[in-house]
Amino acid sequence: MRDMLSNYLCFDVGDKIKVDGNIYIVEGYIDFYDDSVVCSWREYRIKSTDNYQVKWLSIDSVNHEYAIYTECCYLEENIIDKDYKKTDSGTATVTEYKGNVDVDFGEIVNYKEYEDYTEEFLISIEDWDGEKEYSNGYYIDEDDIEKVNPQNNNNYTNLSLESTNDLSKGISGKKIIGIIGIIIVAIFLLKPASSNSSKNEIISKYINSNSSFVYVTSITSDLDKNKKANVYSINKTVEGAAKLIIDGVEGKIEDVQENKEDGTVIITTNDELALIYTSEKSEILIQVSSRAYVYSSRNTPYRSRYSTNRYYRSYYYSRAYDRDRNRYSKYPNGYSDYNDETFIPNDNNKYKTYYNNGNKSSSSSIRQDSINSRVSSGGGTSSGK
Repeated sequence: MRDMLSNYLCFDVGDKIKVDGNIYIVEGYIDFYDDSVVCSWREYRIKSTDNYQVKWLSIDSVNHEYAIYTECCYLEENIIDKDYKKTDSGTATVTEYKGNVDVDFGEIVNYKEYEDYTEEFLISIEDWDGEKEYSNGYYIDEDDIEKVNPQNNNNYTNLSLESTNDLSKGISGKKIIGIIGIIIVAIFLLKPASSNSSKNEIISKYINSNSSFVYVTSITSDLDKNKKANVYSINKTVEGAAKLIIDGVEGKIEDVQENKEDGTVIITTNDELALIYTSEKSEILIQVSSRAYVYSSRNTPYRSRYSTNRYYRSYYYSRAYDRDRNRYSKYPNGYSDYNDETFIPNDNNKYKTYYNNGNKSSSSSIRQDSINSRVSSGGGTSSGK
């Protein structure tokens, strides 16, 4: 991943590209330079057009090394236990960036890279001023990266200009119908994914029925494309959102726990898990999925901080995994090699007071507390590195 890009593999924000057979939109990129070995490289932030999952594409055209990464959760000692060996490390400076990336000019990152024994699979560690980010990935060939129908971008631009000119002359009936069709398609695409819908998904049904929750995106499991998690935002604190859900799914909650480190809350029912957390950009997000999704996925929660992801996985492994691995044994197992900390529950946490053995306490007081917990809207929308 080390020197300058060829023009052939130089993409801009908004470009549609195909990587390893899948279609992505380029959301941004970061250029790095490591002066200790006099090398530079570029990493593209790309989002799948199929499931909206974000990945990172690293390109070194000089050394002909190309790789695609997905953010994940690891401890460095676990990487060594997996028989990965360190193949690269250093300190790099951000020399250029564009689009939806959370960096500044001149920002410094310490990086390490590990390969497995096949020299095909990778684990990357980036340390941004004490905040470590982990990704796993694999090498791909140069032929696996290409721009999709680049000429269509020009056609789109010309069509847009033509439509603008038509506005001054009066829009024809056919164009009006076309615009309406585009709007309908956009509304359809913004609806939450429902491929895992079930009569037992009571948290999802409640959230979809409450206008306080705004759908953000859907995340597809990296191990099972049939499993998805939906992500919502809300104009409340984490506590206010958790209270609202507890109130809304009366008598159906199996467990509620809070992470003392960052205030993240997990609510589980027999079939679902809701993660309520503060994103890396200080948004209050709720990721809701079937427990089958959590079991068969290694994905980090959407735009989550490192502490949130560790809590998410340690909670599930300690509180739900033993039961779920029996009933979900036919699905891919995302915890077969889990070797992180064990979660210690606190059955005296404040959320336990809102229900007793599955029976909700006073809904009026909870509802009022939720209203009082509301915060002002705001917060960025860009993701992290």
